[in-house]
Amino acid sequence: MSVARAEIGIGKRVLIVDDERGQRDSLREMVSLYGYDVETASSGCEALDTLGKASFDLLLLDLNMPGLSGLDVIDFVARNDFNCKVVVVSSCP
Repeated sequence: MSVARAEIGIGKRVLIVDDERGQRDSLREMVSLYGYDVETASSGCEALDTLGKASFDLLLLDLNMPGLSGLDVIDFVARNDFNCKVVVVSSCP
C-alpha cells in the first residue's frame, strides 16, 4: 500500500536553518511537498530562538554560517536534550 506524498509528514515539524535564502527556500518547498510543517531560520541565533519556542522532529542544518555556526546549534541541541534528529545539509566552504 502506498502513502500519498503529502501525507508522509503529517503532524511532523521540521526546522530548516541556512543563511542562504535560495537554499532555505528550496528545502522548504521540497520538504513541504511531503506534508511536513516547516519553519525556517536564517542564522544560528534565529535557530536557537525558534528551538526555544517550539519543538521539532527534524532539524535540517547548514554548518557554515556567520555568527553562530551549525556546530554551535548542534551543541545547543545536545546540551538541552531536544528530542529531534539533526541532518547536516551543508556545502564545502
